[in-house]
Formats: sequence, structure tokens, C-alpha cells
Amino acid sequence: MIFEEIVATFTDSDLLKLDGYDYCVIGYHEDSDRLVYSMQKIVDQIHRVHSIHEDNFTRSDAFEFFAHNIQGASCGPKTPMIIYDIETW
Repeated sequence: MIFEEIVATFTDSDLLKLDGYDYCVIGYHEDSDRLVYSMQKIVDQIHRVHSIHEDNFTRSDAFEFFAHNIQGASCGPKTPMIIYDIETW
């Protein structure tokens, strides 16, 4: 998993992460010392998890959850980066 490789490589770094989304890490931005996440993978993860409990939970619902709960979150200069790798649904 990319997240584990980054943590092992940059052991001196004080990385902030999005809890529950380790699989969604696609890289590391060394200049700013931040993890880089895939928006598409985050939305997929949200959809997978919520679909288990809600029969009618759509990918649009997952994107809305992402937009309201993750996208605008800020933890200062070490806030993880999210790459908008948009695909056609």
C-alpha cells in the first residue's frame, strides 16, 4: 500500500492523514510534507462503506458526503492534498 511505503520512507515526517482513507493515498508532496489523496478513491471508499448500511446510497450521495465532510476541512499547512482525478460516472 502506498500509504505504508510513504510512512516507512519519511519516518521523520509529522504527516496528517484522513482517518479511514489510507487506501486512497496516491503520493507524497515532499516540498510541503503532505500526503496526497485521490478524490476518486475517497468517493469510492465512501460509497462502498455507506452502501453496506443504506440500500439507496448513490455515488452522487458519496460525492456530496465528500464535499460536505472532507473537501473543505483544513488542519493548517499540513492539511493533506486532494487531487481531483475526475472520471465520468
